[in-house]
This record gives sequence, C-alpha cells and structure tokens, in this order.
Amino acid sequence: MIHEHPKTQRLKTLLLDPEITIRVDDAMIQTREILESSGQPTDPVVKLGWTERGKHKFEVIITEEGIACSEFDETSAEVEDHEGHAVTVEFLQNASLVRI
Repeated sequence: MIHEHPKTQRLKTLLLDPEITIRVDDAMIQTREILESSGQPTDPVVKLGWTERGKHKFEVIITEEGIACSEFDETSAEVEDHEGHAVTVEFLQNASLVRI
C-alpha cells in the first residue's frame, strides 16, 4: 500500500469534488474528467478543460506524479501537467478560495 502525504490526499479530494470550482492559470474550468488510475506515476488522474474566446479549447492533464510532486500554499497548488509544464490550480467554493 502506498502512503500519501495528507496534502496530496487533500489535493486529489479537491480535484475530484464537483462542488469545488477550479481555476487553472486564471482560466475557469468548464469540464472535468476523472480518469481511472492503476497507481503508476505517469497515469493520468484528471483532465481539466476550458474554452477561451468561445473557440480555443485548452486542456490540462494531471498525473499521479504531478499531484505527488505538487507545491501547495493555503488555497492553490503548483502542479506539473503530463507534459511537464507548471500550472497553478486554485480551488473556489461560493466565490471564496478553499483552504488546502
């Protein structure tokens, strides 16, 4: 059994919670897809998507390893996506930032 750091568990909970609004690099997430994972570091865990200017679609895929290596502060996480790019993920509920 793999033991996760409590903040890693908390981040996964927030990413998977449909009641939490997620913002990635200042973009409000419009779609969220939870993916099956076998626990391997490179396994995708969640896809976050949004559209800018009504036509440009963007997507961030976060892996097990991306979550495990995240850096946290009170209400956000700096996470590497599946391509190794750093993204800032913020969590909101009722227009208020949610503590991690």
